[in-house]
Amino acid sequence: MKRIKCDNIEILKKDYLNAFDGWCDKHQRQWYALRYSNGLSFFPERLQDILIAKPSDLAEWYYKYVTISLDNEILREINRIFRYKGQNRSTIAEFFMNHSTTLGISTCHYCESAYVNAYRIGNRQLNHFDIDHFLPKSMCPIISLSLFNLVPSCPVCNERLKRELILGDKEEETSTLNPWTEGYDFDNKVEIIIIPLEAYHSLRYQDNPEKFEIVFKSISEIYQKEIKMFKLEERYGFHKCEALRLLDLMQDYPESHINMICELLGRTPKKVFEDIFSKQFVLENKRMFSKLHQDIIKTYK
Repeated sequence: MKRIKCDNIEILKKDYLNAFDGWCDKHQRQWYALRYSNGLSFFPERLQDILIAKPSDLAEWYYKYVTISLDNEILREINRIFRYKGQNRSTIAEFFMNHSTTLGISTCHYCESAYVNAYRIGNRQLNHFDIDHFLPKSMCPIISLSLFNLVPSCPVCNERLKRELILGDKEEETSTLNPWTEGYDFDNKVEIIIIPLEAYHSLRYQDNPEKFEIVFKSISEIYQKEIKMFKLEERYGFHKCEALRLLDLMQDYPESHINMICELLGRTPKKVFEDIFSKQFVLENKRMFSKLHQDIIKTYK
């Protein structure tokens, strides 16, 4: 639902490689032999290149890998090298905790309806988020440690809804729907709106929640697949009071009333609008339902 952004992606990749420096040294020779003898030459020769491969490459490799057949002994060797559990999992958790501010980890990247964050208790740094494998590690373990296959998410999106499913029906779609992809554009391709279920006249929105529903209006079919997988309309339906509250505020504070407040308090319309609707606060502080908040104000103000 929201793109993962980083101001300096090259530094991020360098830090990730440094975190796995010992792992690369330990397994490079085994991977070199395994790659050439088992039809895996479409993967890079260097483990470092797999760890920081771009989302489009990951999607390409995934769709190739799932079409080939490997015997159980080879699969066990692959899983041993690219094992996500144990030390590798701890390394990844620590990396995302250390870079939580850099990556703006604050709400689930799939739903934006749950906070995900890192925090400290004394000298211990802890995290309050899952790491989802965008492309399932069970289907392609070779990319289970790849940075741009890892998405900070909430347990509902990761464990209950997405699980081992894959977003998109083909390589290009899957690449586009990866939140790390530069062209990922859910924000501009999807609009969250409130629609009435029946005719209404001068009523308080919050007092009549049953008369309205939330709809994710998508102008791109591929984002509709994401909406469906993560049950966004159904889950946001429970939280539609957030949108209805904003609609009531807009009804109570039309432009004429805001101008009156400006005259009384000697403030600018922009300042009064922000005090009432908190548009910039929600956006800049990465609060839950940020897109819902922005879309409702943009559409109905």
